[in-house]
Amino acid sequence: MIGEFTEKVRIYENIAKANGVEITQEIANTICDYLTYEEQIEENKTINEEKERIKELLNNQSMLKRCIKERYGSFYFSYYNKMLNILKPQYLTRALYLCSYMNYDNLLIEGKTHHKPIYESDLIRIWNISRAEMFNTKKELIDLGILIVNENKTLSISENFCKKGELMKNIKDEKARIFNDAIREIYEKAKPSEHKKLALLYKMLPYINLKWNMVCSNIDEEIKDLVQPIDVKTLCKLLNQSNVTKLKKDLLSLTVNGRPVVLMASVMNKSIILINPAVYYKGTRLEDVDNIEEMINNIVSAV
Repeated sequence: MIGEFTEKVRIYENIAKANGVEITQEIANTICDYLTYEEQIEENKTINEEKERIKELLNNQSMLKRCIKERYGSFYFSYYNKMLNILKPQYLTRALYLCSYMNYDNLLIEGKTHHKPIYESDLIRIWNISRAEMFNTKKELIDLGILIVNENKTLSISENFCKKGELMKNIKDEKARIFNDAIREIYEKAKPSEHKKLALLYKMLPYINLKWNMVCSNIDEEIKDLVQPIDVKTLCKLLNQSNVTKLKKDLLSLTVNGRPVVLMASVMNKSIILINPAVYYKGTRLEDVDNIEEMINNIVSAV
């Protein structure tokens, strides 16, 4: 920076000389003062622009939170890779469903007005499964550190796996919003024997594009035309499934609030798989949610 400043002084001195101005100490000081003032103005401009950018970003985030909650209801953040890699499919489905009962302290509660803590004895009713399956699922979640039995016998979910509310800024784990109303509707409409099938919906999370909620191989790509969609045959292999027709049927049969959870269509000669953001969503911009909703409406209206 000092070298750049000195070079600017020389340039201004040469301009002065070319115009017949004698470079006295006073003139040299004036040039330095002017350049210092100019740099301060530019620095302040940069600082103000950065402040405005941060302010706009915070406003957008606030609007996103408010609008998402109005559209899709409350949600929690899932560090999904941690669960996907260690849980059997049926246990994964039950774990994510159970997380929809978390409060902002990760304590499991039920009741819309008078919140009541959830205890181990409540799990068989909440999961709506056999006693043996309840015991096996509970043991697995406790052994893996996902489900915590507190000293007063209440239950909590470990913040290492899921969190409701604000997240720590230094956490870099892949995460997605999981919406309580949607996950409960999907779970409660299914039979216990279908819990393995439901896990396929969540096992797709590592392949979901941040901006478009589309299954693809480049999840960080923001330009729609550059997104590389994954077709159902490729998805079948990624999910370790053997029957493409069955996978497609299972996914397309899922609905939330009367709308499809998974949509498959051909757009611009590409086969795409789109996930309804009412179920889960990774993105950070409200305009992206609007674009996804528009794509869904276009696909549904064309059917």
